[in-house]
This record gives sequence, structure tokens and C-alpha cells, in this order.
Amino acid sequence: MQTPQFTFPFPPPYPKQARIIESDARYLLCEAATKTGKTTAATVWLLREAPKVPVGGNLWWVAPSVTQADIPYSRLQTWIREWHLPDDIASIELSKSRITWMGRYIWFKTADNPDTIYGDDVWRMVVDEASRISDKAWGAIRSVLTHTKAPTRILMNMTNRHNWAYKLCRLAEAGEPGYEYIHIDWRDAVAGGVYTEKEVMDAKRAFEAAGTPEEFTKLFECLPPPDGGNPFGQDAIARCTIPARSTKPVAAFGVDVAKSVDYTWIIGLDEDGNECFSERWQTDWNDTFSRIRSIVGDTPCMIDSTGVGDPIAEELCRYCNGMEGYKISKRTKQLLMEHIRAEIHNARIGFFDPRLIRELQQFEYEETASGTRYGAPKGLHDDGVMALALAAYCLHNPEMVRVDFWASKGVIGVDV
Repeated sequence: MQTPQFTFPFPPPYPKQARIIESDARYLLCEAATKTGKTTAATVWLLREAPKVPVGGNLWWVAPSVTQADIPYSRLQTWIREWHLPDDIASIELSKSRITWMGRYIWFKTADNPDTIYGDDVWRMVVDEASRISDKAWGAIRSVLTHTKAPTRILMNMTNRHNWAYKLCRLAEAGEPGYEYIHIDWRDAVAGGVYTEKEVMDAKRAFEAAGTPEEFTKLFECLPPPDGGNPFGQDAIARCTIPARSTKPVAAFGVDVAKSVDYTWIIGLDEDGNECFSERWQTDWNDTFSRIRSIVGDTPCMIDSTGVGDPIAEELCRYCNGMEGYKISKRTKQLLMEHIRAEIHNARIGFFDPRLIRELQQFEYEETASGTRYGAPKGLHDDGVMALALAAYCLHNPEMVRVDFWASKGVIGVDV
């Protein structure tokens, strides 16, 4: 079969886009700021590479989710229609998430279930949003490249240092044979005419005003935040550390019931948001119930009512008139973490307990295909962080607590 000829109707790429298209490295790794044109460049690379692949061969675009895989797929469909290409060059197969290009097959796949990746031989590969793809999925992706020794483009925005793609970038940056590394930040995009410096500076002001300057660092500078995977920031934690525990009365409590080897931890905040009570323990349910009831009383309080905490929280709410349960799900935990993160960044809270400060310093977050995951490093605890977050949420969101107790009572947070 004779491969038809095709000329791409694109303006010349800017230099780092051109490197994505032209590089002959087996593995090209690109860490790029948001909206810098890396997807367009990688799509052009894939189309240009197709004629080098055996007729009927497979080329893959792999992304963390269906939504993310659909972006280049939809874009390529639009190009094909706008270019009025005949069927011997391109045809769209919506039922298979596949485009036939010059007799070769370009598939748009997701990495959310690694078991579906194994099997085929693949002749060219683009791995998009790589830092949000799991280690297991990368293992499956790498396996389908073995027979063909397929050239691969690995693209990502910056998330944190705790993922396979970040580590592979460092290998490429160090000059590993067969690897090439490209870093694209907002300055490259501005120089290439992708967006304006005015727009970037507007974004920077917005992130700083929201108390999340590290998001600008990741999204536009394409650099890991100085605190790695810590969502609070070590400097912000230091600014919120108070020299002594407050002697004012408790205004809010938070409770998270101990699970397995975890601790029950109660944090109390005064009306200014400063820690005035902190106690943790590991004991049986009867003792835990009695201690929480005696400490909290009718003070406003939020208690984690998830899983094993649900029955004890339900029973406690019958005796502690200011207590409300807070069910932790993926969505509600993210809301809770975003709230405590903002409280710490804006110094609206203070803490003294060295054990709590250590947990805050060790706490991590990770961007995944389905959102942000927050938690303690493997083998460590986050009971104090959860207690603090519940107490702070109770203190600064009184509408979530029984109003008839709010005016006269304070707020408490307990992690059980």
C-alpha cells in the first residue's frame, strides 16, 4: 500500500514545541506549564510518525481518564473535518475511540483500569497527564512498548514529587541515554504567542490573593512547590505555631474516632482560632465514649461519623447537644482539607502541640486521575490533622452546628 502524502496546515511551532515534534529520543519527557501547546505538538508528532509504522499498526494516546483522553481525540476529529480529508488519509470511528490515519490506527485510551492496557503491540505512544497516572498503569503501558521498542512522548503538568513520571523526568534531565527532557514554562508560551504576560500576571495575583501561590508555581512555572507534597507549606505551618497553648475557653471541638492502630484525638480551639485543648489516646470504645462525652459536653463540636465512627458519633450526639457528625467521603474530605489549608495559609489559626505540628509537617497530597488525595505518609497518622480541620470548620462555619448552642458555646474538634 502506498502511503498518501499530507502537509500539515499549521503555523510554525515555537522552539520547544518543535522539539516535541522533531526529537528522535526513544523517550521524550516534557514537564510543561498549563496551556502551552504540548498537546497540539504531541498530536502532530503522532500523525507524522504514523506513516513510519507498519500498515495496520497501533499508535496510542493514553490519558488518566475518559474526559482527558477525549480532549486530543475531539481536537483531531475537528481537524479532520476542517481539512476535508478523504478516507484514504483519515476516517473517524466513534464507536472505538479510534482514528484510522493513512492505514494505521490511532487509539485514545484511559489508564484508570491498568488491566485493560495489557496485550497489544504499540508502535508509537503518547502518555498524557503522566503525573496523574498510577505506577501500576505505567507498568502496563511500558509492557506494550517492549516488542516494538516504540518511541514515546510522556507529557505532564507539575503536581508533586511523589509519582513515577517526576522521577523519570529527573532521569532524563540527568542525561540518561535514549531519554530527552524538555521543560516549558509560561515564558516559553508567551514568547511563542500562546498567551500574554498580562494574563499570566493576572493569574499570579489571583492565586496569591487566594493564599495558594504554590498553585501558580506548579501550573505556570512548572516547578514543584518548595514543600513538595505538603498542602499547607512549612513556612505557613511555622507562622501558625504559637509559643504556648491558649488559656481561653474552648469555642470549638472536633472528633475522629480511632480506627485500628489510629488515635482518638480531640482538638479544642478558642474564639481566636488558637489551640486551647489537645488530647489523644488509644483505648476501648466504652472508655473513648465516656472521655469524649465528659470533655465535649454541650460545646459545639464536629465528629467524624464515617465507618466505625458512625455508631459512636450517633450515640454521642444524643448526649452532647452541640455535637454534629461529619461524614468523610472523597468530596467532603477535599472540602475539609481545602478549608484548613486556607486557614493555615491566611494565619487564621494557631497550634502548639508538637505532635500535631509534626503531623501537619508530614501530611501529603497527591494529584490522581480522579482528584486530589490527602493523607499521612504510609505508616504514619493524620488523626491530629483531621481533628484540627474539624474544629476549625466548626469554629468558622457556625451554620453547620446547631444554632441554639452557637451563641453561648464555643467550638471543639475531635479526631477519634
